[in-house]
Amino acid sequence: MKGKISLLLLLMRFILYIMDIISDIYVTVQYYQNGETWWCSITLIFVIVPHLIINTYTAHTNVGLFFLTPFQAFLLWIFQISILVSFKQEFNRWKKERKEDKVHDLQEMTTNMSLKMIHTFICLAEAFAESAPQWCLQN
Repeated sequence: MKGKISLLLLLMRFILYIMDIISDIYVTVQYYQNGETWWCSITLIFVIVPHLIINTYTAHTNVGLFFLTPFQAFLLWIFQISILVSFKQEFNRWKKERKEDKVHDLQEMTTNMSLKMIHTFICLAEAFAESAPQWCLQN
């Protein structure tokens, strides 16, 4: 049961991440269509800059932990999909954890905990970096 809850939470984080990006784009388009170019440009800046920062951090992390070459990480960064690789790696870790009942190696257990913490940090930092400026602007 614990494994299914972990998968459900991972899927919910992924869906919320995608929905957050879609809603930000929708708000930006609405500002533009209403002729509010100032709000459109500020919202666009507060969507793009945090996204670039988080994807840069994720690309750097992917090189260190997931044995990607710097060139592969650079390509992921160019297309801004580094964070999607992080979700994929978290899913692969979940599948591996489900197959094995126990982790026998202390180093593997430590690596799994590090990956969980890094993925959680990336998700939280991305959500905060996008939401905080928008909350300040809308209030």
